[in-house]
Amino acid sequence: RIIDTLRITAASVPIVLAVSPASRNVVIQQGNAAPGDNATVTLTGTGAASTAWNATKKQSWTTLVTASGTGSGSVSWTRNASGLVAGTYVDTITVAAPGAASGSPDLIVDTLRITALPIPVVLAVSPASLSVTVQQGGAAPSGNATVTLTGTNASSAAWIAVESSSWTTLTTGSGTGSGTVNWT
Repeated sequence: RIIDTLRITAASVPIVLAVSPASRNVVIQQGNAAPGDNATVTLTGTGAASTAWNATKKQSWTTLVTASGTGSGSVSWTRNASGLVAGTYVDTITVAAPGAASGSPDLIVDTLRITALPIPVVLAVSPASLSVTVQQGGAAPSGNATVTLTGTNASSAAWIAVESSSWTTLTTGSGTGSGTVNWT
C-alpha cells in the first residue's frame, strides 16, 4: 500500500514597505532651533519582521538619528537651521528595504520654512520742534506733527501723545499706525 500525502501551504505574501506620513513641514523664525521629526516605517508580508530597511537623506541640514531597522519601526531625524537664511528648504529622505517586493524605496519630503525676523517698530515725529511767536493777547495758531511708524506690524501699533504744559491742549492725541498729532 502507498500513502500519498499532498500538503498545500499558503502562498507567501510579498513584503510591502510603507512610510507614513509622506511629508513633514516645519516653520520656524530665523535664528530659532528647528524641531526633530520622525515617520513610521511599516513592513508587512511573509518575513517582514526580519526584513531590514535603511534611510538616506540628501541635505546637510538634516541628520538621521534612526537611519535603519529590522521589521516595522521609525525613521527619525533632526534639522539644523543654524546659518540658514529666511527661505524654504526641502530634503528627501529615502527609505528602502532590499528585497521588498512593493513600495521600496519610499520617500518622505521634509520641508523646513524659515521666516525672517520681525523688524522692530520705530516711531518718528516730524517736525521734532515747533516755535510760534504771538503778540500778548493774540491767538496762538494750532499745531501738528506727523507721527510715522515703521517696522513689522507698524500699521496696527498704537501711539499716544501727552502734553506737558497747561497752555497746550491735544485735539488728536492718539492713533494706530502712522498719523498726525494735533494741538491748540
